[in-house]
Amino acid sequence: MMVGLLILFTSLFCTASCGYVNSPTYNPEEKIIDCSNEDSCEIALVVEALESMSFFEYENGHRKWQGFRAHFNHTTSEFDVACLETYYKLPPPKNQLQPPIVTDGYFRPIFTINGQMPGPTIVANENQLLYITVYNELKNSEGVAMHWHGMHQVNNSEMDGVPYITQYPIAPNQKMTYQFRAYPSGTHWYHAHGGTQRTDGIYGAFIVKDAIPEMQLEDRYEEHTLLLMDWTKDTSRDIGQQILSSLNFWKEENVCSTQYVPTHGPDYTTVGPFPFWSGIINDKGRHCEEYDELTEECTRYNLPPTTLNHFNVSPNKLYRFRLIGAQSAYAFKFSIQDHLLTVVATDGYPIKPIRDVKFIIVNTGERYDVVVDTNRNILDNDITKFWILAETLEQTFTGNEAFFSPLSEHKAEAVLQYSTNQISVPLQEPSHTWNCSRDSPCRAVNCPFASNSFTENVLNYNCINAHEFESASVEPVPLSIQSPYIPAATLFYNFDFYGEKSTNASSVDGINFRYPADSPVVDYEKFKANKDAYICPGRGCPHRQINPEVPFCACTQQIDLSGIPEGDAVQMVITNINTLARNRRLKLGSSHSVHLHGHSFYVIKTGYPEYSSDGRVAAFNRDLECVELATGNECDRLFAVMDRKGSNGEYTKIQEIKWRNESVGIMNTENRALPRKDTVIVPYGGYVVIRFVIDNPGWWFIHCHIETHQLEGMAAVITEMPSKMRQDGSAAGVIAKESSLVIALALMLFKLLL
Repeated sequence: MMVGLLILFTSLFCTASCGYVNSPTYNPEEKIIDCSNEDSCEIALVVEALESMSFFEYENGHRKWQGFRAHFNHTTSEFDVACLETYYKLPPPKNQLQPPIVTDGYFRPIFTINGQMPGPTIVANENQLLYITVYNELKNSEGVAMHWHGMHQVNNSEMDGVPYITQYPIAPNQKMTYQFRAYPSGTHWYHAHGGTQRTDGIYGAFIVKDAIPEMQLEDRYEEHTLLLMDWTKDTSRDIGQQILSSLNFWKEENVCSTQYVPTHGPDYTTVGPFPFWSGIINDKGRHCEEYDELTEECTRYNLPPTTLNHFNVSPNKLYRFRLIGAQSAYAFKFSIQDHLLTVVATDGYPIKPIRDVKFIIVNTGERYDVVVDTNRNILDNDITKFWILAETLEQTFTGNEAFFSPLSEHKAEAVLQYSTNQISVPLQEPSHTWNCSRDSPCRAVNCPFASNSFTENVLNYNCINAHEFESASVEPVPLSIQSPYIPAATLFYNFDFYGEKSTNASSVDGINFRYPADSPVVDYEKFKANKDAYICPGRGCPHRQINPEVPFCACTQQIDLSGIPEGDAVQMVITNINTLARNRRLKLGSSHSVHLHGHSFYVIKTGYPEYSSDGRVAAFNRDLECVELATGNECDRLFAVMDRKGSNGEYTKIQEIKWRNESVGIMNTENRALPRKDTVIVPYGGYVVIRFVIDNPGWWFIHCHIETHQLEGMAAVITEMPSKMRQDGSAAGVIAKESSLVIALALMLFKLLL
């Protein structure tokens, strides 16, 4: 107990980065860290750089320095050590080595947490106090900040894990203890929030158990939690650098005719900004090495289906599967062969069940809980294995504007396996899990486009989207103190690509977000003294830029909500429109997965663009208009809301997006069971209206969760209730809820040990 109290005491005073002498130990086989049987819980997460498809040897909780490359032996159907003759020291027997992290079966650099990728699943009770120490064992001078995606961090923004906003990155050979209460309950996750580290491996599931389970299910979070990832042959850092440098991609090096052209979805919006390589579910996937160009069917994979993750179930039960969108960019259309799904929660919040679902579109940052019913007579057909697929939304344009065919090999795969005594029929390679037709349409949840004649008659989808979900809670939607229809403030922010160039065009209101040099949470006084150097004045942009030659407005965009009273509701209209505003025509664009830290918001409304008869986005939603502030006329072209330099050398606001008719903004939310989310898809050419309560002081990041869009600057930071913020970097709000006796005992023990 004395040791535990000492650990607790030291953790209280080491929330900032602290050095350590001895490398921490961990067990790479500990896939679940279950804290749910404890009052409070201490967790160590060790971040390292390793290699996929490699064996490593561990001793006493430490990884030995030499690794051994792995290869798949198609004769024995096992992974073996490759190239034994090349090692000066032969490896120990394979049963003494940690199995390789397979990913898609290719060798490449990855990041790991406790020797795993994804990291171990953390399980906690709602409101449980957690002390999670992150150790940075990277040897490449990279700092790390860990975000707890879905956690509200109430009165505790310094634990949110956003570099240079809520903390400074944890330097190599340094550690930081994150202290927070696990709230709200549901399916969440944790991940690095710096650069491209997340999609190179620094991520894991975070399950918060509800005190009162809402339904009786087989909830095996250790077995049925699925993290979806679009995996790349090169590291995410390399991919990101190519995109940010506008270098593009070629199938054959410097062969101009093989330049990659971004792929499109059913509504002809961009869904594939970089070439799809492979998909993985948790730690396993595979890659199609050869395919028939005529049929687009794969003729040879690098790995057989036996190497994929198999999720075990028994007949005649209801299972909860937890889906987590960890992707870099691609949305995934999730399905299970011959099994209808029931959607019961999104982003941690229960919704009224949506039954008979064949597809769920999971965007990066989103989570969905689904129920799988295994009440089926599998004994009749000897089939005990079924495909689990997560397919991209890419479509092949065939020349006929009314017909598309899927890119069938752009998917992540796993297997649903029934535990029976039968001999299973071998799995057949699938092109898809469901056949959708006009006579038998497929119910799809969370489409990035509206249901219309094209989706219903050509794609044969019946879409049910986020604003149509119904909350399972009786909690009322927050209303304004002044009016039940109009909140205290309605703010418009446009998440899109600005200007004629595609590089670095990702922005909010034409501003590329840049992190401040001084953290407003950790070093508030220093931040306050220097903020004029990087904070946008109002909603404009200073001329002092990181690179004055870059023709973009780049600064730390702050959304100041300090004028809204505590307890009141604020409404944000997140739009997604760009050039040629007068006739509402659009250039090529994409939907954006927007995530808000520090809150879960109510999804009030979604507005979609206008579509042509072939289902393409034709014009942005007519609820919106863009106005030139100088003349009051509708915008000729929407290059940037902040675009022109004033006489003082600063960028000024020249355009404004608003409701075309003020009556559109009057939304009666009384007696409506609206869903809550923290990540929502904003359709291209449309908008999403969200609402949340001013009740959590802090600096909260809002950004597109598509990795390269965030890196380019599609983000802003919300300042909420500054008068109640803690600006010294302490975690007093969390610690104060702990027993004062425990802290007093820890102090006494510490003095005795001095």
